[in-house]
Amino acid sequence: MLLYVYVHDEAASKRKLTLSVRRDLIDEVRRAALSEGKTLSGIVEEYLEFLALESWITRLAEDLELAS
Repeated sequence: MLLYVYVHDEAASKRKLTLSVRRDLIDEVRRAALSEGKTLSGIVEEYLEFLALESWITRLAEDLELAS
């Protein structure tokens, strides 16, 4: 029997990341983030977590032979 666990460690240390993004896109996303009480960094981190989880789920489905 295989057991799969996805762990999100809120206390994990953070690293700085430098990105090059269009100025108008940054401004738009920053406004959207502020309207939701979030930061631009928080929005980027949430999306990166989503991508990591999506990848983990895909691998799990393949391992369980559930992938189409």
